[in-house]
Amino acid sequence: MCAAKPVKFFTFYDLETYGLDPKSDRIAQFAAIRTDSDFNILEKTVIYCLPQQDYIPSVESMLLTGITPEDTETTYRKQAFRESEFISRVIGFLSRPDNCVLGYNNVKFDDEYLRFTAFRNFYDSYSFNTNSSNNSTRWDLVYLVRTCFALSPEGINWPEGTDGAGVSMRLEHMSKANNLVHSHAHDALSDVEATIQLAKLIRDSKPKLFNYYFNLRTKQSIEEAFYDQITGTFKKSPLVHIDTCYGMESMNTAVVLPVYLKNEKGAYIYGWRLNQDLSPLFKLAGQSDSINSAEYDLRQLGLVKINIARCPALSEYSVIAKRSARAERLNISLQQVATNMEYLADHQNLSAVLDLFVEFEKNRYSSEIQAEEQDPEHMLYSLFNLSAEDRRYKNIIHERETKDPFVFDEIRFSSSTLRRLLFRYKARNFSQYLNSRELEKWNSHLISFLNGETPRLQEEIAEAIGKYSGDLEKLKKLLSIINYYSREGLEVADQECIDELTETIVKLEEKIKSQQNGGGGEGDVKNTGAVSEK
Repeated sequence: MCAAKPVKFFTFYDLETYGLDPKSDRIAQFAAIRTDSDFNILEKTVIYCLPQQDYIPSVESMLLTGITPEDTETTYRKQAFRESEFISRVIGFLSRPDNCVLGYNNVKFDDEYLRFTAFRNFYDSYSFNTNSSNNSTRWDLVYLVRTCFALSPEGINWPEGTDGAGVSMRLEHMSKANNLVHSHAHDALSDVEATIQLAKLIRDSKPKLFNYYFNLRTKQSIEEAFYDQITGTFKKSPLVHIDTCYGMESMNTAVVLPVYLKNEKGAYIYGWRLNQDLSPLFKLAGQSDSINSAEYDLRQLGLVKINIARCPALSEYSVIAKRSARAERLNISLQQVATNMEYLADHQNLSAVLDLFVEFEKNRYSSEIQAEEQDPEHMLYSLFNLSAEDRRYKNIIHERETKDPFVFDEIRFSSSTLRRLLFRYKARNFSQYLNSRELEKWNSHLISFLNGETPRLQEEIAEAIGKYSGDLEKLKKLLSIINYYSREGLEVADQECIDELTETIVKLEEKIKSQQNGGGGEGDVKNTGAVSEK
């Protein structure tokens, strides 16, 4: 098997964020631990990101992590930086030679936050973990955990989820079930420490499985292992792909017949899922001219699209085909797989249907991108073909911004997206350089933003007061959030609401004192503490 290059170091990292949308929400905390190839700790870092004028976090996220903008300005001030310097430090810590950057669900979540943060601050969105020139790569431990559960569950404890949906692979649940130290869930450093312990557990108990998937973590290694560039065909087929999109009925596992590998604004394998009923697809054989994409759910018809730049868990079919007991446990019928393969081989005209579906999928994605990306900060994946002059301008911003206030006047981006980004970047980081026209424009932007966001903040505060009515620490944190934004001039709660919340907190504190003194009291009072506070 063709393997990705070995590395000398691992850098495990985690983010705590102020929301769930990488395009528009912001990072609150970054923590990382650098280890050698045997997971011996070499270096740690924890930093925080200062708030921006035109961003208000989700109340639920602040209560979950215990981190608020006020905390970054006070409690964590010595470790907190404005976003541009924050992301520069993050990139500097992660982008080391011969290094693999990984976390727990980082590919679909944390990495995306870093990419969009780098993008709106004019840094390279990819260099920190996908740089072939210095053998900097990435991986995601959660993919390996799902693979262990599907293919080799022995020796690891698999906790039941609290929602009755079966096994939970959440980091805090896996840590508790396997006696790993995880003192504060939703504190970035604690999450990183737990991730390292889980990586050690899997590597020590399943070294072959660990090394197999680690060696297939890059786009290049996957292409070399499964695809023949000369003939344009897959040299190993079918493949086994493990991903949550397939559902727990098959333990997130699919048998995939790969048909195409396309490198167009990303690298994707397109093919058919063989361990499902493909009869609806087979009825379309010979009807490609009359197919309307709006009529079909492409995934239900069996279309599979795998982004091989995102470290997918892929392996040869033999891991299931030669182990009937494993296939049975995964609820995969080897006979169904064989029957579907035979039908597809005998009906080559279905390739025209796949071609059509691939085109449908590309057009759907483009339409979604165009609909979503009215905001220039969301357009990371649209700017693939920058001019040489625009690239040059991007590179000089950080070289000259702190010592040359006129650098912003010299930059003449041809891309309207970059021009709009530059204005926001300048206003957020170097407002002293704004001329009168720019200052008026920025103030107008802030007024519009606050007018739109204040009702959302009011609604979230009201919901949180009801949701956490018996949780003393969360109510105290909520009151501090209200006071902070009130000092900023926002009317996020009326005085009556504030008085009632204050009274509730006082009563809960009295009840806790009474319980501690043996006096008991009606009802339960939660005194959880803010989860991320040291």
